[in-house]
Amino acid sequence: MSMSGVRVVVIFPSTHVYGMERSTLELVRQLKKSGADICLLVNELRGEAVRRIADDIGVVYEQTQFWHKLVRPRSPMHLVRILGDWWSISGNARRAVKRFDATHVLCPGLEFFLYSLRTGRRAIRIFALPNPPDAKIVGWKGWVYRWVWNALVARNAHWLVCNSNFTRRELESMVGPRQSIRVIYRCAPERPPCKPAPKLSASGMRLLFAGQLTPSKGLHLLLDACEDLVDQGLNLHLTVAGSAPDGDYATEVVDRLQKLGKNNFYYAGYVEDIPGLLKQVDLLVAPSVFDEPLGIVVLEAKRAGRPALVFPSGGLTEMIEDQVDGWVCADKSADALAAVLKRLANSRETLMQAAAHAQSSYVRFNAETMIAAWSKVLTHR
Repeated sequence: MSMSGVRVVVIFPSTHVYGMERSTLELVRQLKKSGADICLLVNELRGEAVRRIADDIGVVYEQTQFWHKLVRPRSPMHLVRILGDWWSISGNARRAVKRFDATHVLCPGLEFFLYSLRTGRRAIRIFALPNPPDAKIVGWKGWVYRWVWNALVARNAHWLVCNSNFTRRELESMVGPRQSIRVIYRCAPERPPCKPAPKLSASGMRLLFAGQLTPSKGLHLLLDACEDLVDQGLNLHLTVAGSAPDGDYATEVVDRLQKLGKNNFYYAGYVEDIPGLLKQVDLLVAPSVFDEPLGIVVLEAKRAGRPALVFPSGGLTEMIEDQVDGWVCADKSADALAAVLKRLANSRETLMQAAAHAQSSYVRFNAETMIAAWSKVLTHR
């Protein structure tokens, strides 16, 4: 579907590229392939990773300095400094929109959207929510937070694009139902050329965890479940792939994996070639304990024809048809994981059937479906 004449400035000052950042850059890639002209407004200070991918995609970018995040001020002077930086950066965004003669401004984050407020009527503002608003913030902070969403976001965004129905429901609980709200799932991102994935063990039921080693991803619960099943004599092999940020949790998890031994557990470190790992396993496990709005690695598994086992968290349940193209645990616990894994270990045919359904179900999330939906937003008059 052609988007000739659509000119989009994407405000994207991220300094790292994880799942949601990767999916936004994949959206940029697909928009460009569909004929849209794209200009990324990137971080001059620490935006090397984003700039490399922009070069790979073949889109132009402008650099500006994003000095401070728009966070809760620690003091009156800190507030003055933040507002001064916002004024400067939002001015840079306004000038970039004018120079590029943009028809649209795309903002994949709350902070990014606030930088677009001074672009005025020059272009249509689109807020593509990577995460839903946090309704748990209470007190005066909650009042300010709700004011930002209702007075600054809802009133100034021409479109509010959610990445799942879960995100939409959370957004509507904050700003109420609106005609400007749309739900468009992201597709699985293309991985750049990289070092091939390591060769994995071929014995038993092969499981993969791929994600950051943080408490919210629930890896500790998966390790509890797998360790218990191995002690019971179940033949399984768990591969863990992901970056280990500084902190006690990641250190403890890596130490635990090394102590458990390579016969059944393997820590591969950070692996870019996730498709290469998925080809070698039977099942992806995504036990996120927080309400994850959309599981990018689950999308990658579907595209590769691999089923996923997930916790009932956020938008993950929208991605899986339970017991058809994957499994949704009864609750967020190690026991719930172990119960499903124990059943699957004795039925390879069930895993193979789910794999076929997972691949066919990816049509709901593929690039063609995503771009068809975005075309309606970007060409709406």
